[in-house]
Amino acid sequence: MSSDVITATSFAGLTIVRPQQRVPTINMLVYGDSSVGKTTLVGGADAVPQMRRVLFVDIEKGDLSLRKTPYRPDVVRVTNWAQLNKIHAALLADVNNPDARYRTVCIDSLNEVQDLCIKEVMANEPEGEFATPEWKHWNQNQVKMLRMLRMFRDLPMNVIFTSLAKEVTNDKTGKTRLLPDLPGKLAGKVPAIFDNVFYYYMKEFIEEVKGEKKKVNKRILLTTMTPSIIAKNRGSDSLPQTIIVPPVSESVTMKTIYEGILGGETK
Repeated sequence: MSSDVITATSFAGLTIVRPQQRVPTINMLVYGDSSVGKTTLVGGADAVPQMRRVLFVDIEKGDLSLRKTPYRPDVVRVTNWAQLNKIHAALLADVNNPDARYRTVCIDSLNEVQDLCIKEVMANEPEGEFATPEWKHWNQNQVKMLRMLRMFRDLPMNVIFTSLAKEVTNDKTGKTRLLPDLPGKLAGKVPAIFDNVFYYYMKEFIEEVKGEKKKVNKRILLTTMTPSIIAKNRGSDSLPQTIIVPPVSESVTMKTIYEGILGGETK
């Protein structure tokens, strides 16, 4: 029988799956300034039963902040592009096993992934990674980066990336927007890959403490777009526009995010 024959469960040789039959997972990018707490926030996935067990891919040697928390994800250190490819292949093989080891992978950070990528692109140049990238190199870099991000995003498990943020000013309008800190058009293209893009930042509040007004810094997660900040949560009406992250309670926030995105489908 031809693989292109249409049946009740296939079309053009492809298996038909209804959305309700898919195992619920999330893919997410959390970006913000340095030291705001992105690593600790995503590490909180380890305290959410539906997301555990967690593999934390450390590319920027940023797992030090996790040592001060109760979170205990499995951490692997990556130093080159080939290792990142191997991790993807191993995770893909893992999720296809009945006794899958991991439900979530956190990659810290996207900026370091970008550095590994351009080094890989430049490796065949006479001066190697120390050569100055030209337009053709940045074009190759963009293609490789987008392909890698889609590969991870499409894993049938929870996938979380972190990234630094940067301000980008439109030359025509003069308006400034906050985007992931990536070169050229990647900064605008990468957020489109993920279903969920959250901006993590600090904000100063005036609160009354024991009868006195004091300045208090709080960490806030923005889940929907504003005129100057890229953010989104696709397919979820349960998440508030902003989430105030309690001190040392990232796991509570990750549980809120997970359940909010999946709309009660967690099992």
